Amino acid sequence: RDNLSQLMISRIQNGKMKTSFTKPELIFRDALLELNIPFHTQYLIQFGHKPKFRHCYDFFLSDLNLLVEIDGDYWHSRSDTRKRDEECELIACERGFHILRFSENNVKNDIELVKATLCSLVLHR
Repeated sequence: RDNLSQLMISRIQNGKMKTSFTKPELIFRDALLELNIPFHTQYLIQFGHKPKFRHCYDFFLSDLNLLVEIDGDYWHSRSDTRKRDEECELIACERGFHILRFSENNVKNDIELVKATLCSLVLHR
């Protein structure tokens, strides 16, 4: 498993990872493109020794120092996943990042509200 993780990390860092997006991630990506907000996808944060922390965030908006996660309604409703999400948020915040989460439902059904939130952040940076 560690060898597979190292291979994936290497591919992500070298820009050779073929990323597949979920439908909500595609909708969100299209909103970022429409709003002309620069972003990176599958943004890997990794540090520490043992235990080593690493997490791949869905989007990183570098101009805002903002990590964005698009939470699938099924997986992110599980208590173990929510606990991991909270740990990842805490660690990223301790490292100076801001975090924003959108649910699959919000992205699919109210993208205008999502875009308004993003515009507000851009205006207040």
